[in-house]
Amino acid sequence: MPRAARTASQHSLATITEETRDQGRVDVALEALKLEEVDAGAHRKVCEAHCTYITDFEVETEHITVGMLDELKEALVELPAASRTAFWEKMNELASGANSAMGALPVHKALTATLAQILCDGGDRAPAAALSYIALLTTEGAEPYGVFVAVVVREIAKALEPLIHRRKVREVEEDEEMMSSQADPGCLQEVLTAVEQLTARISLRGQELAYGALVDLLADIVLAPVDEAAGQSATVSLFNMMLDLHGEPHVLASQVLKCMVPALALAEKDSGNTSIAKHAMTRHARALAFTTKVFRERPVLLAGQEEEVMAPPTNQTDEPSASSMPPPPPLTIPRNDSDPALALLQHICMRTPERAEWRQVGADTVVKIMVEAATSEQINPELFADRLGLFDRFTNFLEQMLRCDRVGFRVLAAELSLSILEQRHLLSEAGDPASVAKMVKALVGRCSDAVPSVRSKALLGVAVALNCLGKNQEPATTTLLESLILSSPGHHPTVPIAGLLRSRGADEKPVVRRSACGFFEKLLPFLLQRMKVAPGQLVLYLSPDVLYSLATDESVMVRKAALGTVGLYLEACPSLSEARACWTNNVLPAVIDVEVGVVEKAIDAVQDKVIAPVVAWSKGQAGPFHETLVAEMLSGLSCESLEYLQRNVRAGWKRNNSSFPKPLLSALGAVVKWCLTVPPTQWPMFIFSILEEVAAVQADALPMDGLVKAWKQLEGVVEDASGHVLVVITKILRCIGHGAARVAPADAKSLGGRLLTSLTSFRAGTAVIKDMMSLLAALAVAHPTKVTSESWTFALFQTIQGSLTNYCSPPEDVAGGAPDEVLLERQLFTFGELALLSAKRATPGMVMMVQTIATNTVYRGTDKVTTGVGPRSMAFVALGKCALRSEALAKKLLELFVLHLHEKENFVVRNNVLLVLSDLAIHYTAMVDRFVPHLSDCIRDPNELLRKQSLMALSSLVAEDFIKFKGSILLRFVYALSDPRPPVRQFIEAVFVRILHQRHSTIFAQSFVDIICGLNGWNSLAGYQAATGNAAFSLAGHPHRREMIYKFMCKLLNNEQKFTVMGQVVTNILSAFVDGEDVIPIPDRLESPTGQVLLDCFALLSCKELKVSFAKSAAEPGEGGDDNPAAEVAAALERTKTNVLSAILKRNMGENVVPILVQLKGKLEKLRSPFFLKPLRTCLREVLRDFRDDLKGILRDDTLASEIDYDIAQQEQPEVDKAQGRRSLALAQAGLTPMTRTSGGSLGGFSRPSGSASNLPRARRSTSCTPVGLPPGPLVHRTPIPVATELATPGSQPPQRRPSVVPERLASTAPPAVAGTPAPWGSSGRQLTRMTTDDSQVGARGRSRSRQSRSAQKENTQSQGPPAKKAKTAATLKRNNSITSSQ
Repeated sequence: MPRAARTASQHSLATITEETRDQGRVDVALEALKLEEVDAGAHRKVCEAHCTYITDFEVETEHITVGMLDELKEALVELPAASRTAFWEKMNELASGANSAMGALPVHKALTATLAQILCDGGDRAPAAALSYIALLTTEGAEPYGVFVAVVVREIAKALEPLIHRRKVREVEEDEEMMSSQADPGCLQEVLTAVEQLTARISLRGQELAYGALVDLLADIVLAPVDEAAGQSATVSLFNMMLDLHGEPHVLASQVLKCMVPALALAEKDSGNTSIAKHAMTRHARALAFTTKVFRERPVLLAGQEEEVMAPPTNQTDEPSASSMPPPPPLTIPRNDSDPALALLQHICMRTPERAEWRQVGADTVVKIMVEAATSEQINPELFADRLGLFDRFTNFLEQMLRCDRVGFRVLAAELSLSILEQRHLLSEAGDPASVAKMVKALVGRCSDAVPSVRSKALLGVAVALNCLGKNQEPATTTLLESLILSSPGHHPTVPIAGLLRSRGADEKPVVRRSACGFFEKLLPFLLQRMKVAPGQLVLYLSPDVLYSLATDESVMVRKAALGTVGLYLEACPSLSEARACWTNNVLPAVIDVEVGVVEKAIDAVQDKVIAPVVAWSKGQAGPFHETLVAEMLSGLSCESLEYLQRNVRAGWKRNNSSFPKPLLSALGAVVKWCLTVPPTQWPMFIFSILEEVAAVQADALPMDGLVKAWKQLEGVVEDASGHVLVVITKILRCIGHGAARVAPADAKSLGGRLLTSLTSFRAGTAVIKDMMSLLAALAVAHPTKVTSESWTFALFQTIQGSLTNYCSPPEDVAGGAPDEVLLERQLFTFGELALLSAKRATPGMVMMVQTIATNTVYRGTDKVTTGVGPRSMAFVALGKCALRSEALAKKLLELFVLHLHEKENFVVRNNVLLVLSDLAIHYTAMVDRFVPHLSDCIRDPNELLRKQSLMALSSLVAEDFIKFKGSILLRFVYALSDPRPPVRQFIEAVFVRILHQRHSTIFAQSFVDIICGLNGWNSLAGYQAATGNAAFSLAGHPHRREMIYKFMCKLLNNEQKFTVMGQVVTNILSAFVDGEDVIPIPDRLESPTGQVLLDCFALLSCKELKVSFAKSAAEPGEGGDDNPAAEVAAALERTKTNVLSAILKRNMGENVVPILVQLKGKLEKLRSPFFLKPLRTCLREVLRDFRDDLKGILRDDTLASEIDYDIAQQEQPEVDKAQGRRSLALAQAGLTPMTRTSGGSLGGFSRPSGSASNLPRARRSTSCTPVGLPPGPLVHRTPIPVATELATPGSQPPQRRPSVVPERLASTAPPAVAGTPAPWGSSGRQLTRMTTDDSQVGARGRSRSRQSRSAQKENTQSQGPPAKKAKTAATLKRNNSITSSQ
């Protein structure tokens, strides 16, 4: 034999020997297991275990050790490929020695049953058995022999459960299984690695049980692994589970991602924590990482599976025509049952708990997934060439959620819309502008939602969406934007920006009003830059008046937000006069706010917009100062605004450790030097106002030389100064007065002489006289050798005394001419200031002369000299100043002041007298107290300014407790609530809300009956005599004004106070007409005070403002407020309190209110009153509306109960018809049909496919509706996914079980129901149906079930006529029968 042949023969023999040895190793391992002893029925039991759930297959395994199983596994793994055919032929043979009545069992079946028994028994042998079975299953050639058994794979998955990290939970008793020995983690990791190989090599197509068990286990390990190695291996295995080896990738991905939904939505079971647990966030982070990785590495899953539907050909001939058009491209229709990405997002939305923190995390999760999807779509554009992206598909679902009846869904949808639109820059170019426009329209509808948080998010969403559209510069997008926001003849804008801002800026909830500020901020640059709206036309869209109301809002967060919005408004439109006025009128007054945060924001705004520009100009001095932006903005400030600016400067000084920055002081000095080079008309008032504040707290920092030079320059124009220059003069005088000690002695003497000359010549106006005298007094103190107080005051007194003497009693040789009234006013004003500085100058003679001028009793001989109004009013002011320094004089003059408050006196005089009396009330409270009614008489004066002035003076006295707020002044303040002029009415409303009601919250509850009597001028009720002495304040002939007052008062009443007021009205007023010793007769005239009181009582009991509300918490779940323990405890207490109050109210109605109303009704019917019977029946109907279910129990009169029930039904029917009409109109405008039930069990809002209804596949009857894109899957142990329920609306039928509702595009592809078909995701949930576009219906609280069940009774009632007629007929027949029987 040749050497080469011999070598080949030896090699072949060695190979055969090695194969034989390996085969023999397998045989030895199998013989050790004693498979011949396995009963033939064991394998059948194993295969049926998925139905019977048995775990004992009657296989003896005690003799099998871990070593035997390891030996079998290693032998199978090392089995050569050439021996595998022979191996499987031998494995298919009957086990040697097998003997059973049921027949012999092949080796592989016996081995499968044995391994299954070991896995079910658990313990330390289970991992080895799992490895052996996986090695057997992955051995080449196993498929034809049916080695795969789903129950064994399920048990392998169960054996791997220790790889799932379990939280330590304290338990009272521990299961015995948990106490059993656990397998080695290293062995389990080896099993998990084998599972990874199994999922990559063995197809699980058609094996739903095994697939579901593995997916559940691997998902749990991914979410909570015991170590990183287990997590990574499980992740790889889960990815393998989505290979096309196991089935359709989209369907498989849906099954895998379904397991991530509870962790992504944080919908897993917890212990009622008030915040998200740390372990839940960890699972959420792992689930999110896995999900994003799936979409990143397999972008085809984002596109959704599609099927092509060819369009019919346009040319029916066989031969092509040259003129014929090319055939249309195939139309791709998405198969929504295989869209895992969309299904995942939908279920995250529907399963997110309805709590603020959870909703925020859920919204962030959806956005992150969509961002990852957008990135994948950009990287793989070929996958989405002819298909809708995930953004467009999801926005369709989001639009439906925005119109859902369930509050929690609308809240989440609004937050999602806002989050997606805010993160649009991360989504790049994802989404079609039409989809965004569609979302805008849906959000506009939600801006009037019943839930505040929905309105808030929707309003911001509208602004953000418009900005997103604005970033697209294409002409088509511009046209779309113009159609959305611009109006034209015959076209109303889809987004009424001005209307939305106005309505939401006046919303009842602070969170919505704060969103109105954000709405303003986001649309401001959009309108200016993208839509090219001129700054002058901006007020047509964004009204500054709304910002004014928000800056003075009662909510702190709204005020802070409004200040920021005003600042942005000024930055965007610095040259717009409306923006400047808005800033000065809103930011500067905020310094006196009671909230520190608002004050800090105002200080920062002043530092940014005022101080910083002044400092910047001083460093660069680019151009004249009066041409700078800050000077132009603050040039027209009023005295009130200047005072607010000074307070801002003082507050900034305090915040800066009681010192002014050196750059600011240098800048102020530079501006003063610049002022000396220009005319006084160009000097900035606000700079000298800031200097005045600096002088008051840090006088040594003043530029005194420049101020003295400025006064010398202005001294020549002081006589003719007016307006702007006059204010500057006063500021300079005050600055020099504060820093008088730093004035040079020579300058002090010269300055004092000039000031005295101006005063004695009375050239200066009254606006500067006081400041000039104050400066003289300051110079006399600082430089006593140069200027003495005694000398200048005496000289001034002598001059005034001589002038007044010549006016009141001139010498006989002096001819009496027309007096100079302006000069006389200055002299009187100077005398008053002089009396305040030195009391001894107010001599009796001088006081008498001033009083003669004030009372217009100046005579020259026998001729009376008529003094003008100006000198007289100034004389009263001078008398008041004298009275402030002398109590005896005040007591003597007090009645004189009150006498001149008469209506016949001139307005100017009365105004000054009112101010004098208010100052005297502070110093001599007891003396003025008896004259308070005379002061409050001015509240009804015809002059608007005097009414407001009197209210301001009296409010100040009441706020500081100088006068008591009781008696007539209370009624008169309430009378002012109906003032015909809005400024007066708004002022007194603010006084009540911010001062009086804050101090005494029961002020209206305790005096409501008194106010009713007083406003109607009715004093016939004992104990309530508010009308006595207040006849002039009666509104008996003005029901509209009384209504304004009642509505305002009711707004400030809580439920308990409304309950009290309702009882007082009935028991104290209405009961006086039916019982008691002195019964008040029913009036025969409607115009009488008694008749007006009755009508007011009936109207109050019927109005919704006074109705006690017990449904307040219905919208609270959607408000998305603060989910914290304190809030939950407060809510629980509020609910308990409401329940108790409801029971008390019902009892009070039955025992106190209703009996009196029924008695009064009987009395009115007996008298046949033509005026009050109908209002009383309306009152009864409205009072008993909330107790309709127990009318007979409350009324104790079946006939009257039937009448009231019939009245309520008749009154509700027009409202139902009207609501349905509005809804139908809204749907028609949207191009939809009304959502009415059809014969097929679906809603008419979706169109059916062409053809008869009988040809359509019928949906399975269920109480759930599977969201778009959820394919049927295996039965897995997952919590069902909740979806929204249908809320009942007025006039609707009670909720019933009905078939699932699917759109046409779903119904056309849905298969018919088959018994035993696995339920889709969330099949045990509830329906997300009855989407509506009617804002009045969305979020409205449903009627009670008892009301809904009476819908059929209403139809019978309406067809048979009023029940009252039938009841009266029955009562008449009964009475006739009784008469006949008695006869």
